[in-house]
Amino acid sequence: MEGDPLNDPYMQAWGQVVRAYQRVTGALEQTARDSAGMPLTWFEVLLRLKGAPGQRQRMTDLACSVGFSESGISRLANRLEEAGYVTRELSRSDRRSTDAVLTEEGAAALDKAARVLAPALRAHLAEPLTPEEVQTLHQLAARISP
Repeated sequence: MEGDPLNDPYMQAWGQVVRAYQRVTGALEQTARDSAGMPLTWFEVLLRLKGAPGQRQRMTDLACSVGFSESGISRLANRLEEAGYVTRELSRSDRRSTDAVLTEEGAAALDKAARVLAPALRAHLAEPLTPEEVQTLHQLAARISP
């Protein structure tokens, strides 16, 4: 590659994505703690479980999907289990693995948090983006992380 790699358009785009992510998640983290009653990381894990088949996912797969190490997701699962939001069970597909399973209480907490976080997220995206741009953002992100 010729020229300054820091001026590469891909590097510039990546920098903008990181800044946008930090801005939005920073605002949502505060809203999640203050109004939804849970850290944003809890919301993300519960959301992943809600969308998983049978509302359960292998702990190793869950760790990958939220960007945690296996020990990190295990510590987080301990806290979610103490709160009554998840249980851990032997995996149905691989008896050597453990699944995190969303409980009814966890689904209710997720629903309550989503009702608070959705308007906050909408506010942070609607301010700078049109509805068409939000759709384009969704499509582009889906292509990058299928």
